[in-house]
Amino acid sequence: MKLKAEAMDKMDEEVLVVPKDIFFARFEYFEGFKPAKHFYDESAYTHDLEGHEYTMCSDHILSNKRYMKRRDCEEDPSYLQIIPYICIFHDKGIFYVERGSGSGESRLHGKISIGMGGHLNEDDWDWTWPEYNPLLRKSSVVTHGCRNDLILHGAMRELYEETDIDGNINITFAGLINHDCDPVNAVHLGVVFFAKLWEDANIQPKELEKISAHGLMYPHMLMDSKHYDRLELWSKSVLDKLKEIDKNEHYG
Repeated sequence: MKLKAEAMDKMDEEVLVVPKDIFFARFEYFEGFKPAKHFYDESAYTHDLEGHEYTMCSDHILSNKRYMKRRDCEEDPSYLQIIPYICIFHDKGIFYVERGSGSGESRLHGKISIGMGGHLNEDDWDWTWPEYNPLLRKSSVVTHGCRNDLILHGAMRELYEETDIDGNINITFAGLINHDCDPVNAVHLGVVFFAKLWEDANIQPKELEKISAHGLMYPHMLMDSKHYDRLELWSKSVLDKLKEIDKNEHYG
């Protein structure tokens, strides 16, 4: 009963959306994960390019945004629900979780995810990263090359709500995810960020009752058949493209 009530409450939540035709009037249509151009740039201006790319993308989204109840946009493919999607990297691998039966959505049970994300709402404008974690009694500092705005704040909020991090983090704008392969994915657009943990940092998931496994795993291990077939679609998209980037020695 509790899960059902929570699901009903979520459907009443007002979330940020953008008309799909307006979004793709500015950006060329793509399918899958489209990495930011700065991953392929070898010049001394990579940092500036990242900031420019993020600002261009964010400006277009925020200048055309509106808020709708989830129940009104979940099955309306004329709108894209904007989802900040953040993947966490460490020298020891990529952080992953395996969804458990307590996650609520049966279609996700047993699935592996390397990213965390969620909807945006108006309150994210004012959200800031708490530098002191009272549970861990540790301080953590977030650095980034993006401007401070609602989308970045939403990504950091998701990271804070779903993990306990002991250490410092650098966040990079990584690109966009779009899939029209099924009704659920067709109404969501991912704004992807990569969070790099400093070498001595540690990470643990919150809400352990919703997952059956977690940890750090190297990309080539996640790409083997044992794990790849259980990856969520967005996670597959990111890993597939990272494999291509890695061939050019631009991985991470």
